[in-house]
Order: sequence, then C-alpha cells, then structure tokens
Amino acid sequence: MVILDKKGGKEKMNDIDVAFIWAYLVDKGIATNEELMRIARTENNMERLNNLIYARTGYRTAKQLQEEETEEHEKTEREQNENK
Repeated sequence: MVILDKKGGKEKMNDIDVAFIWAYLVDKGIATNEELMRIARTENNMERLNNLIYARTGYRTAKQLQEEETEEHEKTEREQNENK
C-alpha cells in the first residue's frame, strides 16, 4: 500500500512512492511507460498521476484504486469460499 506524506495540506511523494505507483500503473495496464515518462517531465507529479488515474479508472488516487481492488479481491474470495 502506498503511504503518502501529508505536508501543508498537499500530498507529497518520495521517490519510493513514485516508483511504486509507476510500476503499479504499468503492471495493471492503466498507463504505459511512455505516457508516464511524459507526465514525469512536468511539475507536480502527484497531481498529474492522480489525473491520469482518474481519467483511466474513475478513482482519484492510487491508494483509492488499490483499496477498491483489495475489496473486490476479498469479495471474490468470500464468494468462492461460500460456493464450496
């Protein structure tokens, strides 16, 4: 899970967070490396990444997307266990 540091009311990312979110978005097929490279060249990477996440998935942040995926995975496991 990505833990974001809150400073001055704005989310700030460290290099580990950026690398994790980057790999996550590519792995899930949400964005390509090329798209993320274009985003990384601009200021305010967090806002840009969140805009991309929202445009592609409807979720506002990587954390929100991951939480939803976790809930969906747990729901599927419960349903499979109930059907056994």
